[in-house]
Amino acid sequence: MTQPPIYVVNLDEDTERMDRISCQLREQGLSFARFGAFRGRDVPDRWKEQFDDARIGPGEVGCYASHLQLMADMLDSGDRVRVILEDDAFLSPHFAELLGALPAGLPGDWDIVRFSTQLRHPVVRVAALPHGFGIYSYSRLPFSTVGYMMNRRFASALTRPRRRSHPLDAHFQHPSMFDNFTTYGVEPGPVRYARGEISSVAAEGRTRHRRSRLRRNRLIQSEIHAIATHGLALRMRCHLRWLKLKLTSKPPYSLRELELAPSGWRAVGDGAAASPPG
Repeated sequence: MTQPPIYVVNLDEDTERMDRISCQLREQGLSFARFGAFRGRDVPDRWKEQFDDARIGPGEVGCYASHLQLMADMLDSGDRVRVILEDDAFLSPHFAELLGALPAGLPGDWDIVRFSTQLRHPVVRVAALPHGFGIYSYSRLPFSTVGYMMNRRFASALTRPRRRSHPLDAHFQHPSMFDNFTTYGVEPGPVRYARGEISSVAAEGRTRHRRSRLRRNRLIQSEIHAIATHGLALRMRCHLRWLKLKLTSKPPYSLRELELAPSGWRAVGDGAAASPPG
């Protein structure tokens, strides 16, 4: 498989972070390009006018607009997919191999594949990948923008002009805002944040959001999207698994505790002989 284009979001002054992730990518034989991230005050007018400055901080505007620009650039190019990494990412030593194995396991309806999550809700196993990793569908979509792969359909949906009043990671969790894009993820996450760090772009003038308000406003739409994705029976299994865990265990929950395997489970590559990750 031809390696998908990889872009790293990085502020000009964050040379140490860029050096760190560059070394990780080169060690795995992966080529990449650096994207100079926007600060909130320097966001191009094309994006700036879409943000509600009263509800989202300048750092979050800069982070969001940087990702939007990469999506818009993708639509102007011939790229069919792109991998986006933030400069505070730490990569699994198997990251390159997983990128190569993904196309054989991904369902045809995918729009975005998440590489970094903090699982709190049940997941549905779709396919196995090498080294005990797997492709999963989420019962509740996660936050985090540190690493993902997107296609052109996703980029087109996210870049359409609209009012943007929450950070990008919050919008990633609510596909009903953006034409119900289809999300899958690789678990255990092959990309993670550096411990104790957040993106320098997003940290500038960060605001505290009442995310609960967003969740309340989108709860019904998210549930409809989840039922359409999994079907009513599997959706109910997700709810029952989550309720059982809440009553009998304490978080954080392991992937094995959260995992549901529907009938018709598929294995790909040398993951066919691998045990589901625990």
